[in-house]
Amino acid sequence: MESLNRLTWAGNVATNGHPYPPRNELLAVGYMETQKMGYHDDGEQELDDLVSSWSLGAPAEMLFWIKKTHAHPIIDASH
Repeated sequence: MESLNRLTWAGNVATNGHPYPPRNELLAVGYMETQKMGYHDDGEQELDDLVSSWSLGAPAEMLFWIKKTHAHPIIDASH
């Protein structure tokens, strides 16, 4: 719970007073240099579209695809 609270605190600091809703879930994942997580959907209806990331190691690249069922008409969700 302390990690989730710290992530929420960091979000509030990073947005400099703009609204930052508290997070409702924290997924802690560790990776070695060649490991990765592929595109997936956990099917959790409770989650919203805000993703926060907190790296405790080397820089990493995060890529997201918008699901066709959630895409706005002007967004290309053909991936």
